[in-house]
Amino acid sequence: MKLIPLPAFEDNYIWLLHNGSHALVVDPGDAQVVQDALSRLNLKLDAILLTHHHGDHTGGVDELRDATGAQVFGPLNEDMPEPLLRVQDGGFCGALGLPFSVLEVPGHTRGHIAYYCDKISLENHDSDGQDEGILFCGDTLFSGGCGPIV
Repeated sequence: MKLIPLPAFEDNYIWLLHNGSHALVVDPGDAQVVQDALSRLNLKLDAILLTHHHGDHTGGVDELRDATGAQVFGPLNEDMPEPLLRVQDGGFCGALGLPFSVLEVPGHTRGHIAYYCDKISLENHDSDGQDEGILFCGDTLFSGGCGPIV
């Protein structure tokens, strides 16, 4: 698997995880950034993982879902672009053949969630050949606070 940060807006990243032919994206606020990467890398988008409802994380969902047919996963207790499969703490979702466990991480928003996969091997990451975990947490981690709670 390869993990690629896609810069978006002035201060965001959309995360693209792929296996060379299929991909998932996390919090695609800008559809064009994702579509450009998918085209450049010749990837099919299978899944979209959403951590919270803010537009800079959900703004590209409708366009990407309509263009690719990707399955969308998102928090149970957030106002999200429909349709999507809602997930909650203790649950799982599958994407790229990987099981992602869902963790509630309220703080930045009340219904914020994160996705964790404990066994993944990243080609472009310096590891000792061991499987490692990966966490997609949206805006849960900030250097200077948690931003406004809305």
